[in-house]
Amino acid sequence: MQIKESFCPRCGRPSVGPCPVCASGEAPAISFQQRAECIRCPVCGMIRKQGGWRWAEEKETIAERLAESAVVFHPMVEDREISISCQERSSNRTLCEIHARGMLRGAPVEASGEVEIVWRKELCTRCSRRSGGYYEGVVQVRASRRACTPYEHAVALGIAESAESSLQESGDTLSFILRTEEVHGALDIVVGTQSLGRLIASRIVDRLGGTYRSHPKLVGEKNGIPIYRVTYVIRLPFYQKGDVIEAEGHYSEIRESGAKNVTLFDLETGRTRVSPQEETWRLVGNVREAQHALIAFRERDIVGIIEPATGITREIRAVNWLEEQPGEAIRVIVDLERETLVVVG
Repeated sequence: MQIKESFCPRCGRPSVGPCPVCASGEAPAISFQQRAECIRCPVCGMIRKQGGWRWAEEKETIAERLAESAVVFHPMVEDREISISCQERSSNRTLCEIHARGMLRGAPVEASGEVEIVWRKELCTRCSRRSGGYYEGVVQVRASRRACTPYEHAVALGIAESAESSLQESGDTLSFILRTEEVHGALDIVVGTQSLGRLIASRIVDRLGGTYRSHPKLVGEKNGIPIYRVTYVIRLPFYQKGDVIEAEGHYSEIRESGAKNVTLFDLETGRTRVSPQEETWRLVGNVREAQHALIAFRERDIVGIIEPATGITREIRAVNWLEEQPGEAIRVIVDLERETLVVVG
């Protein structure tokens, strides 16, 4: 065996010809940065990255990614593999032990090292604004000639939380709900941005009907730019979607409710029509209150329905838009004033 075939001619390491390190230009195949830093909000856990705040994974996952980024491979290293073990030394220090390996010019290379992760605490813009009570808009939910119902409150709050989540998932971290207040049968939703206020107002109107208007108010100036707070006043209609009304002896369900007109579904004929709201209508109930009742018999245009509360069979006129047979269940509400059942589905 010849010496030149057994040892690196540059450094003397055992190798056939130049060793991988010398062949790569004397640069180490694998090296490690000794320290990595992460700025993290102690309240919500967001991290500051590329000049902005971003939602992030668990602290251990962030540490592993930072440690992985601290490994420096020579550009010629292939088939790279990294294993990381993290140990939290204190609230602001995490020590990561790293073992890395790969292939350089057909020869295996590997190295082990330690990287210290330093956690710096800094309040993010979102949490800073929340703690300071900062807001840009108020969504006021009101109803015409009545108080808002618990159902409308629950729907409005659900819509607001959903809108907040959708904007934050899209990267708008400053869109937050600062607080909600129930005031005399109404609801106020205080929001961090005007974009969130507009989204909440439009979604509530789409779901519950009615209209909304924006009322901006100048509250200051920053760098020569005027700053406004906007109040979004939602006016829910007197009649809600799903209300069952009685007019001139006929029952109808309100399918859509606007500022002036409503869409009525005739519960006797099954026909739909648009009509202006009338103060003479009598409110019977809402389809949300409907109960399931069993059909006892059906004879031509007469149907016998077992009343859920009493078990008594009541006879009512069959409706044209429903074809259920004896033994099947239908949905009904009780008209207490007329002591009859109203079929709603």
